[in-house]
Amino acid sequence: MTLIDEAKYLFKNKILDEDGVFNRVYLNDAILDLLRNYYDVHLFSYLPINIPNNMDMGRYMLSTFGVAANQEFVDLGNVHIDPYVAMALKSVKPFIWELPEVHNRRQLLQYEIATKHGQNLDNSFSIPIHGIWGETGIFSIDMGPYKIGLKPDLNVLMYELLPFAHLLHSSVMGLVDIAHKFELTTRQKEVLKWASEGKSNFEVSQILNLSEHTIKKHLIGSREALGAKNTAHAISIAITNKLLAI
Repeated sequence: MTLIDEAKYLFKNKILDEDGVFNRVYLNDAILDLLRNYYDVHLFSYLPINIPNNMDMGRYMLSTFGVAANQEFVDLGNVHIDPYVAMALKSVKPFIWELPEVHNRRQLLQYEIATKHGQNLDNSFSIPIHGIWGETGIFSIDMGPYKIGLKPDLNVLMYELLPFAHLLHSSVMGLVDIAHKFELTTRQKEVLKWASEGKSNFEVSQILNLSEHTIKKHLIGSREALGAKNTAHAISIAITNKLLAI
């Protein structure tokens, strides 16, 4: 079996425990063991952020730091100051870590905690994953200290692990079941439908016999319900989830 074959089996059959709860404790160890069967991986982490419907991203975070450390990372707001998270949000390509300058005490404390847990900041890389619902996944690998004569080619590893990272992310997002949690009112669907056809707010207000202010209000409500960045993004999400017919 290949890494992807084994990963498919793992995520299909072991992502939930016997009580139907996200199996974080088991998956932390199982994923690391699986990766080590194919690569000399030291540590890994996976963090989904910007999840629609304001879901708790810490609930779905996986890493070799353990469940308690993962939750603390999210609860303390460290995700918002982590420079590698910021880079992943902006990048569509995998990237190798470079130790950034530390600008404040919170970042310094974060690096101290990471080092305490054995993370090697100069032999690591991240794979950003940008999902169709506007969420972002960040899958990171730490290869550990270099072994004499066995320095890994991180550029090769990044792209070899790209399918694994996307499979993990899609499996978790399938569990989150984002697609079935989107709800729009009948009026919001009507307004988005006309907007998808290129109608202006004024034109939609004339068609539906509503004020332009009310049309804007429905568009804002639609964007919030779908976790969209703008109206075009809301239309895309609505079409993808069959809330709008095309």
